[in-house]
Amino acid sequence: AKIYTDSRITGGAILTVYEEARLELVDGASLMIGADSALKIQTTLGGDAPIGILEGASVVFDDTARMVVDIIVNASESEIESVVNQGVKVAVLTAENASGIGKPLNIDFLFNGVSFDADWVAIVEDDTLYVTLGIPEPSMFGLLAGALAVSMVGFRRKMRK
Repeated sequence: AKIYTDSRITGGAILTVYEEARLELVDGASLMIGADSALKIQTTLGGDAPIGILEGASVVFDDTARMVVDIIVNASESEIESVVNQGVKVAVLTAENASGIGKPLNIDFLFNGVSFDADWVAIVEDDTLYVTLGIPEPSMFGLLAGALAVSMVGFRRKMRK
């Protein structure tokens, strides 16, 4: 499906993009997910992002709006916990320009339609909004190590003076 004009999801409504479907925003269209409303995305681990935002288009989330990510897997509940403990990265939105991606403040996770409580981080990387669950991405560890190294260099220089 394609959205060509500015659109709003309001009044507690939920826009669902089902597994294997694709929603594209084109011609500079803006999709606003309003207060108490939600954008629900069914996807698979390792699958392509089901929502595409073409040049000039955007997705914007109200402070009380939610994104619901329903990850479809062929696994038992204990296997799902094991997978999450190893770290999960799911592509949610892609954009021709990262400025068209609004990060949601509230994300709910489902695995096979069942609610799953997990720590998460939403990151934009290579013009794609990813949601990571469980263990942080290796790049996060690299970032932390780099920050620690820079601070240690600064500390040593200060101590020499």
